[in-house]
Amino acid sequence: MKTISFTQIPHCLAEFVVLLFAEIRPGSPDSPGAAMSTPATPAVKLTRPMVHGEALWFAAYEFGWGYRAFALPADLAQRELGALDGSERQLTLAFELGRQRIAGAVAPMSSEYEGKRISLKTGDLRS
Repeated sequence: MKTISFTQIPHCLAEFVVLLFAEIRPGSPDSPGAAMSTPATPAVKLTRPMVHGEALWFAAYEFGWGYRAFALPADLAQRELGALDGSERQLTLAFELGRQRIAGAVAPMSSEYEGKRISLKTGDLRS
């Protein structure tokens, strides 16, 4: 590890900033003014799921519409996301592996929210 003196810190910080932003190109996803999300990466964020009975409960949130409550039935997680059984471990693993698909499925559901938990259906996760 390289040791630097107190007088070298401003120079090292300047180098760090240059290296940090060297890869940002105009029009890239990281550039200022770029769109916040694309169809491949929805802006919707998902909380960690909680197993509740025969379903996974989770919340989704996005700037502009806040939190929404959702339920992912265990049988749907098995059919669509590949969970081997209805155990907590398998359902949670399937949720984490299918996180992008789930986020893409719940993003268009923001307008139909009435303050109640929305249960995902078979066609919701198909892409």
